[in-house]
Amino acid sequence: MTISNDVAPRASFLSLRHVGAGAAVLALLSLALLAYGFLQTGLDPRQAWSDKAGAMRFLIFAGAFAVLAIGAAGAGARRRLLVLGAAGGLWVLAAFGVGSVASVMLVGLACLAIGDFLFGPLWRARFGLTTAGLLSTCVGLSVLMLVMGLTAPWPIHSAASHATVLGFLVLAGHRRIRLYAAGTAAWAAQHRDAGLRDHAAFSLLILALAAQSVYAALPEQYHDALGVHLLVATTLAQQGSWTPDPAQFVGAAAPYGANWIFAVSYMLAGEGAAKFANFALLGLLCAMLGNAVAWRQGRALALLAAALLASTPLAFITTASLFSENALAVFCLAPVLLLVRSHREFGLRDGAALAFLLAGAALVKLHAVLFFIPFGLVFAALLLRHNAPRRALTILAFSAVLTAVLGCQPYLHAYLVTGNPVYPWFNAVFKSPYFDSSANFSDGNWIGKLSPALPYLWTFKSSLFMESQDGALGFAVLGLLLPGLAMAVATRDRMALVAAAAGLGYVCMLVPVTQYMRYAYPALPLVLIVCASGLRAFAPGDGHPPHSSLARSSLAFGSLFVGLGLAFLPSAGWILPSFDANVVVGLRDRDSFISSRVPYRGLINAVNALAGRDARVLILGQPVGAGLASMPIYGVWYNPKVSQELANASSVDAAALVLHRNRITHVFWRPGAVPDKAPIARLLKQSGTPLASTGDAILYGVSIPAPNGANLLENSSFSDGLERWDNVGVSQQAQHGPITMPPGSRIAQAAVVEDTTLVYEASFLCGDDPATVGAQVNWLDSSGRIVDVVSRPETCTAPGRKASTIALTPPRSARTAFVYFHVIEGSPVVLEKLMLVKP
Repeated sequence: MTISNDVAPRASFLSLRHVGAGAAVLALLSLALLAYGFLQTGLDPRQAWSDKAGAMRFLIFAGAFAVLAIGAAGAGARRRLLVLGAAGGLWVLAAFGVGSVASVMLVGLACLAIGDFLFGPLWRARFGLTTAGLLSTCVGLSVLMLVMGLTAPWPIHSAASHATVLGFLVLAGHRRIRLYAAGTAAWAAQHRDAGLRDHAAFSLLILALAAQSVYAALPEQYHDALGVHLLVATTLAQQGSWTPDPAQFVGAAAPYGANWIFAVSYMLAGEGAAKFANFALLGLLCAMLGNAVAWRQGRALALLAAALLASTPLAFITTASLFSENALAVFCLAPVLLLVRSHREFGLRDGAALAFLLAGAALVKLHAVLFFIPFGLVFAALLLRHNAPRRALTILAFSAVLTAVLGCQPYLHAYLVTGNPVYPWFNAVFKSPYFDSSANFSDGNWIGKLSPALPYLWTFKSSLFMESQDGALGFAVLGLLLPGLAMAVATRDRMALVAAAAGLGYVCMLVPVTQYMRYAYPALPLVLIVCASGLRAFAPGDGHPPHSSLARSSLAFGSLFVGLGLAFLPSAGWILPSFDANVVVGLRDRDSFISSRVPYRGLINAVNALAGRDARVLILGQPVGAGLASMPIYGVWYNPKVSQELANASSVDAAALVLHRNRITHVFWRPGAVPDKAPIARLLKQSGTPLASTGDAILYGVSIPAPNGANLLENSSFSDGLERWDNVGVSQQAQHGPITMPPGSRIAQAAVVEDTTLVYEASFLCGDDPATVGAQVNWLDSSGRIVDVVSRPETCTAPGRKASTIALTPPRSARTAFVYFHVIEGSPVVLEKLMLVKP
């Protein structure tokens, strides 16, 4: 990683001697608060390392690295960083594999070439090669995500097609890439001398990244990633396109910018490349964070700031699993870096570049809008301060419009496919027929916990705000943010002040909506820019320029916070408590490891071999679908249609009907996936055929025949009396079978329906006297609102059996049918059977 100090810092208007006293007091108060937190909660890192063997492996790993770092320190000032960096690079190659690293490098170089083509000459002249290279790579990633989002539905995606396009881009931009390579080599030669403090800071950074890489290099274990993020990559690789049914998958039309990056990498070199792409995004974040800090505060403090990020447990979980927060954080930090470094030189072309970066955030996740608001206010204020109003408003409007044009793709696509641009969110407003619109969707586990003490609670009670143990935020934010703000204000540190406004503004926009801590991660690199200033509060106020050298006290406290972060590293991992370096280095088989951790993954190869893309696999419990040759059918809320049908099925026959209606051929099941007495569990035991197993997970084959068509109603012949039927005016009979309905009575039952032709069938016996009966179906949407009614009267003019048959086509938005039969007037009628049949 290269960190620059391209621009000499402007002298502070207060000397550090005057500033230091107040900041030092805040630093001591922050440390006292941390000490109180440890005493009050009894927080212990041993709680995070529940796997003792994993803890021992981590200690051995850290000890071996310490020996390496000490040995590198003895290599001389000119070779220290080179030796340590080379060792880190070799470890990454060993952990992820040459193919994975080479594939992600191909993607990165292609993105660098794209970004440099658009804005590189301007940025190289203004910022120097390092900053220009980082920003150009971010712009290229934004272009990549936009193109992938536009072309995802087209069956053109393969390893060959992507390798060809990326290779062409690298060849076309090889002169630009060589320019950066030569510049990096020249910079390294010029700045290779490193004192022991620089070496110590660099050692902490490499240790933190190496520890992160152990988790990142493991096969994916998180259900959310296996159910969505990695699923996008495997589906694109196997089917060549991404066209899921929004009625069957809640994430069918979400903004998937990060997933497109993972997918391209996956197609080139498999799952290891996708995991390395996410790790590389963390590396890009560390480089940009270091670049931002080095601009005003020097290389050593920049390395320490990057180490603070890499050692944060929250960064661990976003990197160990294929979550999208690393990508979103990149596109929150890059606009701040561009805006602050451009300063008074910011023009229309910079506004276009800023639009690409902000659009990149929107392409990754809807949460980007929470960043746009505070950043937009800072952007507008700086433009108006340094430009004439007309020019400032022109740049602002141009950037806003271009951001909207470039970033609208996933939301426009979602609107066209589902009727809701942010599907499934805010569906009470947009009322997509594919999801419940009675209320806006939210996860009740992470709301209602807003408190003025939230930073303290996120630090010491993080298990209340995320699937984690306590300590998941790390301790640098609580310990360094206040003194960092004081130093930034006193020294007029533009980078830190803008980062604080944008990062803390994002958090302030987020927490009234949800207090889920992982969603705050995109602000963490911005906040750590401020925290880096806080480390200077521990330095003696000797009046030296702030970038001259890293004070021993600053290094000591920085090392303390990095060490605490590493000590609690697994705390954010929930299901990842073990440090499985033995798997990474090949001492344990990866397949047996992942089958023991996520048994469903062991069934995927089996069902692919048995049925391939013809399989219709229902996955009960954990949504583990990545790798299936066909689109998985989840039995949880990821599939709102099937999960609701299974929840409504109250008998084995009803469960069989759900499987038949959705053409299920195979089922993943394991103990605890559903209750043992649930109809679907009883059906599998009665009619399922075990085909394969991994651990306690079983792959069932199922075949649900329906020779005369599927009846969507239960107990249609009343063999169980009036069980499952709503009724008015019909007496509960002791004898089961046909029911006698007097005038004014009615019965009804609800059935889940889909967009296909249905047939209403009623068979009844007329008495001696005339009577009028009614056949009726009310169509309801997902929110329970009636969207249409079909009603037809029938008359009894003579005794005998009579039938009422109506062919029905449900409205497009209908999700439920209420099927009625009622006697309007006349004599009683005996109802023998009432069905709603799917032919």
